[in-house]
Amino acid sequence: MGDSEAVTAAAKSEEEEHRKTSSFNFLNCTRFVILFVTLLALIFAFGNSLIYNFTIICMSRKAPVLDKNGTQYFIIVQMFSQKEEGLLYSAIAIGSFVGSLSVVYLARFFGARIVFTVYGGISGVATLLSPICANWGFVPLFIMRILQGIGAGMTFTSIGFVTGAWSPLASSGLFLSWLTTYIQLAPLFTMPLSGLFCALTLIAFTLFYFVYRDTPRFHRNVSNTELAKIENAKNGISMDKKSKPLKVPYFKILTDKVIIGILFTCFGNFLGFQVFMQFAPVYLNQVLKLDIEKTGVMSALPYLGCLILKFIVGPLSDSLTCISQLTSVKLYTALSQFTMAICLFVMATVPPHLTTISQIAYTIAIIGGSLNSVGFYKATQLYSGPFTSVIMSWFSLLNSAVVLFLPFLKTSIAAENRPEQWSKMFYIISAIVVCTTLFSIFTTEIEPRKWAIIKPNITVKEIDETET
Repeated sequence: MGDSEAVTAAAKSEEEEHRKTSSFNFLNCTRFVILFVTLLALIFAFGNSLIYNFTIICMSRKAPVLDKNGTQYFIIVQMFSQKEEGLLYSAIAIGSFVGSLSVVYLARFFGARIVFTVYGGISGVATLLSPICANWGFVPLFIMRILQGIGAGMTFTSIGFVTGAWSPLASSGLFLSWLTTYIQLAPLFTMPLSGLFCALTLIAFTLFYFVYRDTPRFHRNVSNTELAKIENAKNGISMDKKSKPLKVPYFKILTDKVIIGILFTCFGNFLGFQVFMQFAPVYLNQVLKLDIEKTGVMSALPYLGCLILKFIVGPLSDSLTCISQLTSVKLYTALSQFTMAICLFVMATVPPHLTTISQIAYTIAIIGGSLNSVGFYKATQLYSGPFTSVIMSWFSLLNSAVVLFLPFLKTSIAAENRPEQWSKMFYIISAIVVCTTLFSIFTTEIEPRKWAIIKPNITVKEIDETET
């Protein structure tokens, strides 16, 4: 053991002796309680941004019309124009962009617990006010949609914070894969619970505030046994509530080849995923000519498969000992990305009348894409240490940028939804996914980067004035 490690171990041992702990410790599994509460909060934060997708078909108004005799009567029309509807969809991406930019900075100064709770509260209140604002007009509803997006924008960052603080390195794959299931679970909750979503969001984030702590070291229900398990093999950081937040070495991070590679991979991944997320119903209905009922089933089926796979692959990746950790994350990244690229290529090549092949490729592409939670996401957590949340916030920014950019790409290439136009778009996205993945595989590492190694005498801020 080196001098710095000895100092760190001694500091931790002394702190453990003075920790105030409760006799009730959830059988040394408090970290899983935190995982569940965080997942619940993520589901509602993300679900608030989806409610509009389910309610838009019901948003209508009466418009006066004169017949040829000059008699006035009323017809039912959509509440907003197509342009306004498009802007309402884009508002989520705008809000997510704002949320991603601000959440890391605020969380490092005020604590993740407080900031995430506030963002979740904003999202819930925006959902509560949305029906009223819709009656007032486009602009008020547009503002509420941006606020919902701000809540959704903190989801990636919160996963980085929670995994970095609460997951033992040996089970980081489980934490990452299970926390990212909010993407699949939110739509399942949104439809049946849409009328209660605003209240449930506020309840979920209130629960999060009272249960969560920014570090397990300051949680009364975390025993010293569980704390040792969580902190084992992590960068030694002495915890002090009065200390200043760590300074983020932005230049060193952004010029690191590993980070550049992972951001390239993220861009390719989000581009491939979002083309299915945003335009799957259009492709299935207008290109493959599936009826509306089958379109809904086919759109939902892959996400159920993702949910099942994530619950399996997380623990599996942590327990896989026949290959190295580096090989594991590269393998899962390659499987995730190349599966998506191959399926996009198949969908671009197969004639539209062979709908079964296209449906299978569509399903496999989305399910295979879920492996990224134990691929480059896990690698990020391993090499970025206390700055995982910063990198994850950049993932969120990239995702928001793709959401804003993709409709323009679709309009410029496949505006008329002809099969040959969709083929061209699939070819382009498939090529981008392959190129970005290859670059990442050659640059991926898992050992903590130099800028992520914290000296033992540097402390991390924990704003937690009260123990509840």
